[in-house]
Amino acid sequence: MTGRISHFLKNAVPEVVTSRALRDKNLFLLVDPVWRHWLWLRLTGRAEGRQRIVSRWPPYLGSAWKGLPPEEPAVVMPVLRAKPLEGAVELPLPGGMIRLNPGTERALFAASLADPETTRALHRFAWLPLLHDMLPPEQFKALTVTMWRAWATLFATHERGEPWHPSTAAERVVNLLAFARRYGLPAPIEETLRLLAAHGPAIAARLAYRGDSGTSSCFARNGRG
Repeated sequence: MTGRISHFLKNAVPEVVTSRALRDKNLFLLVDPVWRHWLWLRLTGRAEGRQRIVSRWPPYLGSAWKGLPPEEPAVVMPVLRAKPLEGAVELPLPGGMIRLNPGTERALFAASLADPETTRALHRFAWLPLLHDMLPPEQFKALTVTMWRAWATLFATHERGEPWHPSTAAERVVNLLAFARRYGLPAPIEETLRLLAAHGPAIAARLAYRGDSGTSSCFARNGRG
């Protein structure tokens, strides 16, 4: 019986179950009558497991909604012509600091990092607001422009995959627009505007709406973009 319970715990509970966590859940099973009743129904086939979550557009958008077209900029921003990045920079990312040496930006974006949260934060330019007050202004601008150009070279024409996940794209465009309002847009400005404008349609095409019971804060973060 214990083996069957362990099997169903691993498949019914969404988070990863370690041996310690499994022991804790078994203890919880012994004292919680509601959990015990549900598990019995699950074991006997009278209760459904977790349903597969599928992202889709919210129904209130209507069946005729076809997504968002690229928008024209409402504000004119100056062109930022930053100097080349000089010297190594430590990027603060989930899981620790990553040392970036000039010339290795593309390799970093293309690398398979151990922690997926580190990869997401890198593509979200989540380090950008954290470094604003930590680096000299010229180095900060050089870093941002260098990283943006490296990212655009690799992912501008591939509006799919993890770099274009709606939550990732939304946070990236928010961080970059906040930077651009203060310092200007990286040159060439026409290409930068085109790529930033592509974020809206890309986010709208893959909204993280998962119904009344499955939608999380990811959907709200989509709206920020």
